[in-house]
Amino acid sequence: MRVRVRTGSKEGTLVGGVEEDVVVMNVRARPRDGRANAELVKRLSKLLGVSQSRVTIVSGHRSREKTLRVRGMTPEEVYRAILGHTGD
Repeated sequence: MRVRVRTGSKEGTLVGGVEEDVVVMNVRARPRDGRANAELVKRLSKLLGVSQSRVTIVSGHRSREKTLRVRGMTPEEVYRAILGHTGD
C-alpha cells in the first residue's frame, strides 16, 4: 500500500484523503529519529485493529512517500478500512 505522509500536521485525523492513488496520512511528529514513522505505524495499527508488529514500512523510511504492508490483510482490505476513516 502506498502512502504519502504529512509530518508536523496539526490535523487530528490520520487519513487526509487520496491524491493520485496514494493515501495521504497526517502525523504530528516531525521526521526526526524515526518518530514520524513510529507514529504512523502506531496510529495505523490502531485504526486497522491490528498489532503494531503487523504493520511494516517496506520502503521509504526516509521519504514522505512510503510503501506499507499489513500482515494478514489484503491491500484491498487495508484500503477499504482506511478510506472508511477519511475525515474522521
